Amino acid sequence: MVTDDLIVMGTEDMEKFESQIETAKTSQMKVIGTHSDAFHCDEVLATTLLRYTRQYSNSLIVRSRDETVFPKMDIICDVGGVYDASQNRYDHH
Repeated sequence: MVTDDLIVMGTEDMEKFESQIETAKTSQMKVIGTHSDAFHCDEVLATTLLRYTRQYSNSLIVRSRDETVFPKMDIICDVGGVYDASQNRYDHH
């Protein structure tokens, strides 16, 4: 079941991002990463479907193309140029 609280944020304000990541990790939230800029149906579908899974139902969604923040995310879809299930990285480009 998807939780009622949906938090979607970017990384433009790195101080706020770091604070939110710390809060997410201490509260057992997962972090889903996808690309920033224009919304496309593929990342909206991917993040929505992930939130319907037990593992990612309570998760923060971060929209960024900054590869330095990717290691802080539990799963990444549609950004980063890597498709590797063992690392939870799913970019189809």
